[in-house]
Amino acid sequence: MLNSSKDIIQKQACEAWLKAGKKGTFEISTGVGKSIAALHCLSTMPRGDGKVHLFLAETNSREDDLNKDIELYEKLFGLRIRDHYNLIFKCYQGVYNLKDYQLGLVIADEFHNGLTPVYSQFFYNNTYDAIVCLSATIDRNTKYELPTGTISKGDMLDELAPVCYKYSINQSLSDGIGRQLNVYIIQQELDSINKT
Repeated sequence: MLNSSKDIIQKQACEAWLKAGKKGTFEISTGVGKSIAALHCLSTMPRGDGKVHLFLAETNSREDDLNKDIELYEKLFGLRIRDHYNLIFKCYQGVYNLKDYQLGLVIADEFHNGLTPVYSQFFYNNTYDAIVCLSATIDRNTKYELPTGTISKGDMLDELAPVCYKYSINQSLSDGIGRQLNVYIIQQELDSINKT
């Protein structure tokens, strides 16, 4: 069943991405449906053109979630993704050293994990028609020392796919569509015996 509140956010994100020239990052709270928003973006790409579209993730276990999201998308919106798009799944650690590939849309899930000097090489060494990146929170301040100087996650983000749409956890909780979290505080004092 379609959640109309989430649907509005997902479609707003896609519209913001289109306005940004099909290059941007969604910084959207967990549980709102970033993957569905990304599939909306995919649905704007030319159909049947033979281009390979890539879904990047941090772990192989995410592929099952993607397949479930595609199944849900097809039920909700009637577009059979795999009939119209050659969408493949890969992990960051499996593609960072690839060069000279030409792709349609790249969907980079948990994009903050791809914003490292090593994993980001994929984005610099290949071409793609469009890119949409997904994250609940982006740490902009982590810095890396390179032979050419210092670079931060924020620098890479701004260069590769600047944030084009934000929807925070506070907004999602206020709107009643975010995941409710149970937070437990565990206090422990470490000493020479209890080191971990």
